[in-house]
Amino acid sequence: MLIIVAGTETTVHAIGTLLVHLLSHPDQLALVTSGQVSMEDALTESLRLRPPIASVPLRFAAWQFEDARSGEQFGEGEPILIHIAGANLDPERYEDPERFDVRREGGSRSLAFGYGPHVCPGAALATREIVIAVTRFLERYPHARLALAPELLEQTASFISNGYTSIAVELS
Repeated sequence: MLIIVAGTETTVHAIGTLLVHLLSHPDQLALVTSGQVSMEDALTESLRLRPPIASVPLRFAAWQFEDARSGEQFGEGEPILIHIAGANLDPERYEDPERFDVRREGGSRSLAFGYGPHVCPGAALATREIVIAVTRFLERYPHARLALAPELLEQTASFISNGYTSIAVELS
């Protein structure tokens, strides 16, 4: 089940989100299609800004502790929801973190594919799939544009998964 969900839904959302980012930022799209910036770098920035997994399913505190940064206290057994998408928007780490910038430095260290022993084993395959799919789409439809503003696109109804249910595009 994990392989199906992690390897399918997340990849689909990452493809759609990268397309939305590029099609809604023509200046950034031009950098990629001209070859000045790689599609991999555009993907890295898209994953940083809006990863396909927003939250890790509930975890439970193994013991009582206090978060040193926020001062928040957690009791033993208390549920904790880890919102990893928020980590990639840390203004202490990223200048103007809400801006899509395919030339951004340091974006490859986002948590989109996990970290350390929890890194996604399919990250390399997913990256290739996403890059190939978006590249082929843009080659086939070089004049494609969004039919709706990104904020009007319907998003998945999930606190875990992060993507669009559909993306309205005009192909020419």
